[in-house]
Amino acid sequence: MDAVGGGGWGPIATPGLILTGDHEAHKVVGSVNLVEFFVTIAEVVTFILVLGPERFRWDIVGALLIGGVVAAPLAAFLCKRLPHRMLGILIGIALIGFNLRTLLLGILR
Repeated sequence: MDAVGGGGWGPIATPGLILTGDHEAHKVVGSVNLVEFFVTIAEVVTFILVLGPERFRWDIVGALLIGGVVAAPLAAFLCKRLPHRMLGILIGIALIGFNLRTLLLGILR
């Protein structure tokens, strides 16, 4: 359901765990991202087995892989350097910003 629905577990789990106050933000982000890696591997294997590799847009897959390789070290660096509270606030702002269109469409309908 994570892949079919466009994701959602990570963006729900990350702020939820951070806002409980029981966990350090950088450990939450790292743990959620680590788990998402294995979820993604399971999704890719499932899609390849069900759909077949010829149905994939390998150019897009490659671009996403390159983006992830570039973004992962930057994210790890920021999570290590930023104060925990600031990191939690930035994650919340990013989630709202990335979903602003969806929020506005939901309000306007």
